[in-house]
Amino acid sequence: MTNKMIPSATALAMMATLSTAALATPTYNGPTGADFGTNPGAASSNDAGYYIWSSNEGNDWSVRWTGNAFGDSGWYDWFGTINLQNLTDGSVQGIQFEGGHIDNVGSYVDVGGPLDVVTFEGYAGPAYDGFDFSLTNPSSTQVIDFSLGTTLVTGLVAGTKDVAGKNIFIGSDFSTPLVQIQDYDPTNSDDNRLVQRFEVTQVPEPGTFALMGLGLLGLGLRLKKRSA
Repeated sequence: MTNKMIPSATALAMMATLSTAALATPTYNGPTGADFGTNPGAASSNDAGYYIWSSNEGNDWSVRWTGNAFGDSGWYDWFGTINLQNLTDGSVQGIQFEGGHIDNVGSYVDVGGPLDVVTFEGYAGPAYDGFDFSLTNPSSTQVIDFSLGTTLVTGLVAGTKDVAGKNIFIGSDFSTPLVQIQDYDPTNSDDNRLVQRFEVTQVPEPGTFALMGLGLLGLGLRLKKRSA
């Protein structure tokens, strides 16, 4: 099947270390967990756009974008940055991705740069494309924000903040985050592409809350026994 309207395979490359002072963006505090396999479309009737979810306590992430089988048609480009923070020194690294459009999509990914903080795999199929990535050392690195751009979305105004994201769906509830609109590459005066940027806060899965509760209960019983 020829997948017209679908972006090409993703190209990821490490960007220069950024300053954490630049991160003054809206924060999504809701759950990010889901299990959609490779294709979120099987569980959703939402519009075309970005689908993002996590698993394994937020250590494994999936990013997908969808084409015309989800209610829209046309040729679209997809691009953005995922920022990761080093929990030891506070520095921030960005992983930049680009996806164009071609008639047939292959399931592969081109990688550039020393991706020592994540491992990832590209995916492509009928009406979707994207990638998975996993933190290689979750104890020292965490995902802090996403900057998502696409020619699918129009009407964005650079500098706008705390507005509802457009065509972005997070987790099993397909939640929409508040975002800040900014230039994809502020250092490039010829680059007028805009991204929707938002931070993420990891919310433990229900099983984690249960384990935390049992742990606190056990601690309380132990303290009570000592005081008896």
